Amino acid sequence: KVGLTSFGGPLVAMGLIHREAVERKRWVTPEWFAETLGMVEAVPGPSATEMAIAVGLSKHGRLGGLVTGLTYVLPGFFIIVALSEMYFRYGKAPALMGFLEGLKPAAVAVLAAVCVRLTKGIVKDKLDAALYAAAVAASLLHYSAALTILALGLARLALDSRSAGAAL
Repeated sequence: KVGLTSFGGPLVAMGLIHREAVERKRWVTPEWFAETLGMVEAVPGPSATEMAIAVGLSKHGRLGGLVTGLTYVLPGFFIIVALSEMYFRYGKAPALMGFLEGLKPAAVAVLAAVCVRLTKGIVKDKLDAALYAAAVAASLLHYSAALTILALGLARLALDSRSAGAAL
């Protein structure tokens, strides 16, 4: 289902995977999803595909991972082949160009909505909010996503360790 409906890129797909796997079917917990999201974003490769495979693995083992991976990737593959054919045949047609231009603001709006929805289960306190704001700032400043994730993960670990030590 997600492979057929996740137009708008990996972040939109993450929102759809979250809705299906966490909210609707309750295959995984919000905490598992948030932790796995951090992991798939920290490693190279297509993060939404990795998340779909991880959900399948967690629910049904290797076969589940294989099936979710294929059912996520193949619909997009066939759609992009069809769209590419249309573009190469009719790419300069004003109607098609207008349609493609109209997709841009819609895609940005969908991405913004997904970002807000995904943070609801992740941001639990002021420290989470501060780290989230730092991640947004780092992204807007074009810092490496992998380094940002690593740095903020280490910052959270250090701050949690410090507060745990103070509680003793």
